[in-house]
Amino acid sequence: MTATIIGANGDVSVVFSAPASAGAPNSIVIVSGDGQSATAGSALPLAIVVKVLDQHANPVPNATVSCAASGTLASPVTTTDVNGIASDSLVLGVTAGADAITLFTPGANQTVTAAVNETAN
Repeated sequence: MTATIIGANGDVSVVFSAPASAGAPNSIVIVSGDGQSATAGSALPLAIVVKVLDQHANPVPNATVSCAASGTLASPVTTTDVNGIASDSLVLGVTAGADAITLFTPGANQTVTAAVNETAN
């Protein structure tokens, strides 16, 4: 931000700088990938994507996100990028039916669950 002050001797410009950084993780939300279906034993077509936010809804970079599912995750623990985004991919289990991927970040008192469906071969 720049402020201009008009004084008796001419204009004087002043630049104010207020660097900010995100606070601690407060919440985690699903961005995309919820509600997918694929054949049992195969990979989901899209990654599960979440966003970690601080108490003021600012994205939190470098936050740890833990993932759990009955299939095989690409990474059970991942880290958010500079925009607070983390993603993980999943190869589904071999039994057809409803399933879920649970994601959690330390500091946020919540988990989120993405529902997925394993269809029969």
